[in-house]
Amino acid sequence: MSLIGTLNETNVDDLVSPLNGTVLANRLTDNTLTCYDAVTDNNNEYDFYHSNLTVELQFFIKECFVNLCGGWNNTESQTLSARHGTAKNWRFALLRVGVWASQNCPLLPLSQWTESHVRALLLGVLNNDILWTEDTEKAPIGRGPVENVFVLLKRTRDFNLRGTLSDGLSFDLPKNFLRTTLEAKLKS
Repeated sequence: MSLIGTLNETNVDDLVSPLNGTVLANRLTDNTLTCYDAVTDNNNEYDFYHSNLTVELQFFIKECFVNLCGGWNNTESQTLSARHGTAKNWRFALLRVGVWASQNCPLLPLSQWTESHVRALLLGVLNNDILWTEDTEKAPIGRGPVENVFVLLKRTRDFNLRGTLSDGLSFDLPKNFLRTTLEAKLKS
């Protein structure tokens, strides 16, 4: 299935850019973004709506998702590409960050976060305390989701410094930050 095939099934009037008449595959103002997986030849939709997200953080996590995909493949049609599993994990990490920030510091941009904010977020992920999904089971989770959030936060700084992301951490996290943050909790 190609991106054009999917676009043919969509109401094209909703996706046409008012500036030049180009058909847009994605808009940051929509709840979902479509990403093409070249290996499986499939378009996958990723929904970034969550009732606990502020509008600003919902926009930010979609902007970050575009950066994680390597930016727009074509800036005129705003197409994205990434492997489905990778993009799905990015979405999960972004929703965790967005929901946590919306509930704990909704008016504070990431650029004003401190290491304490990052530590609290990572512990929230480890303890599965963030209500980012409909699954309300409170079992601790594995290292994958925690590492994904950690790497994501580190990358927001890089994207922001390059000017491709409107916000991001203003400091670098040391290599041992994740271990020292979670060590005490994991020992107990």
